[in-house]
Amino acid sequence: MMPPPLPKRLRTPGVFLLGTFVLVPRIEIVELLAYAGFQAVIFDFEHGGLDFDHLPVLAAVANRVGMHAIARVQGNEPSLIGRALDAGVDGILVPHVRNEDDAQRLVAAGRFPPEGSRGANPYVRAARYSADQAYFDHANDRVALLGMIEGVEGLDSLDRILATRGLDGIFVGPVDLSASLGVTGNTESEEVRRAVEGVLEAANAAERAAGVFAPTPSAAVRWKEGGAQIVALSVDTGMAYQGFLSFVREVSSQVQNASAPVRRTLR
Repeated sequence: MMPPPLPKRLRTPGVFLLGTFVLVPRIEIVELLAYAGFQAVIFDFEHGGLDFDHLPVLAAVANRVGMHAIARVQGNEPSLIGRALDAGVDGILVPHVRNEDDAQRLVAAGRFPPEGSRGANPYVRAARYSADQAYFDHANDRVALLGMIEGVEGLDSLDRILATRGLDGIFVGPVDLSASLGVTGNTESEEVRRAVEGVLEAANAAERAAGVFAPTPSAAVRWKEGGAQIVALSVDTGMAYQGFLSFVREVSSQVQNASAPVRRTLR
């Protein structure tokens, strides 16, 4: 059940994709997220424990269960971007895009000529190992290239970044952004919220896709209403911890209540 091309989804009016970051390299995690209703997964090579060898299988599983597979690569390097695209992901997320030069570097690495300078190989998974004879005709239109705005430099260059030809959109990283704005870790601060609102507004005005990380469901709803087409809600490890914690607390609460002495009133 392959999902439609991600760039097309992101350009469709009214479309909203709920995703999350994946740090645990297990197909069971990917399947669980799909069965729970997530529509996209972002495999995190910047902070997670994933190796590249995990990516082809994880991307294949994500697509099989109807989710978009996006890879957040470790940096804005052509070899990292090209290798992830060859593995068959639907999108690339590049961290710390600071200016238009960074955005142009991302596009060059992620598009085949003449739009970019990505190396061509018809024998990779993305091309179905040469079975897709029309692969190079449609490859550029089927992968989304997203740059992360995570600091003051990116905010200052936002209009020029959004004007980069071939860039599908931007994605706000509020955690790193909070550090850059001097309120480290406080993603709910007025400074961070105002900055994210400005990025989403600018992206929509430029007719580029806008995405953002949301640590909580309420933040996800807020940014969806603020104009984000894709929101990454928390991460797999964080949600697993919260789930485990809620079960343990429920058991502890019931055990404590059951163990409490019964007080009887003498009449």
